[in-house]
Amino acid sequence: MRGKKWLVFITGLLTVLSIIVVLVISKNQCSKVYDISLAIFGSSILGLIMSLIEYFFEKRLAMEKFISSSTVYIDAFLKIKPLCFDQPLDLILRNMNEFQSDERRIARNELKKWLKENGKDDSEKNCDHVIETAKNSFKQYINNLEKILEISFNELDFSYGNLDFIFNKNVRNDLAYKDIYLRIEDMIDLLKRYQIHFDYLKSGEGSFRQCCKLIVDINNKLFVMKKDDNCICIYNVFVEKLINSTNEFWGLYSKEPVKDIEPLLVFSKNEYTSKK
Repeated sequence: MRGKKWLVFITGLLTVLSIIVVLVISKNQCSKVYDISLAIFGSSILGLIMSLIEYFFEKRLAMEKFISSSTVYIDAFLKIKPLCFDQPLDLILRNMNEFQSDERRIARNELKKWLKENGKDDSEKNCDHVIETAKNSFKQYINNLEKILEISFNELDFSYGNLDFIFNKNVRNDLAYKDIYLRIEDMIDLLKRYQIHFDYLKSGEGSFRQCCKLIVDINNKLFVMKKDDNCICIYNVFVEKLINSTNEFWGLYSKEPVKDIEPLLVFSKNEYTSKK
């Protein structure tokens, strides 16, 4: 796209210079210069029209490619299910201690106490079931994150680098970069840093509890939980912002009015019935 933009600049400059020469130099003063300038003007104006057509066509393709590359990540992050347990998250994390210790024993007793106070089965078997269910949720979360890291970031990187507008350059710097590209890049960088711990865990050397804490940190960046009228609702704010930004970005080309999507609800649960 950068080549098309510079072609517009060059043909536009030739058009302006040649018309200036034609207007300044009369045919009687220097007929050869006048004729050459007039010929250059005719050719350059035609070239300018053609280069503008190619530029706007290339611009559309570049914007479509950038949105398409962004949508790949949007779809991937949509597949991640938020962490949601009936039990307090802090209590779940303290029961993820792999080592036999007083801390683990205390956490186990607190879990049994919580289950009993909320009218649920506080037997050892059910405690094991609660902890095992939580472990499976964390493991599935890790698997989904690793699938996201399998996506080639080069596609998004190249498609963003190909955006080079003549006008509205702030659109590229603010909307395309800050609201879309950088938001995805920051999240991917975070996942890559945490992947080291996940790899250690798979090799049998890492701490599952530490990995759970990292997952909670990621989860808090992707989702927001709200309580309203005894109902717990979880929204995917990360994807919601990406969708709104990509829609706004494309709306600049289509010239169609763009509205933000409804809050992206991904989970809801009645708080009262969950305690039964």
